Amino acid sequence: MKFVPEIIQVRKGDIIEWVNKDIVPHDVTEINKKWTSKTLNKEDSFSKKITTNFDYFCSIHIVMKGSVHIKE
Repeated sequence: MKFVPEIIQVRKGDIIEWVNKDIVPHDVTEINKKWTSKTLNKEDSFSKKITTNFDYFCSIHIVMKGSVHIKE
């Protein structure tokens, strides 16, 4: 019931892929709800090209939080 790693550091333009390794469904939702993934069941994935820093959470389990930081 957590994102691993919780903080992701990437270069601008990199693509992140989140994969649900848990037995329950999750999603990936930008903190201000600008975008969200579909519900991810076990082994489902969601990819996003990174253009900016942002925080995110699972809207199904709101204690799950993470952030993406672009390396300078």
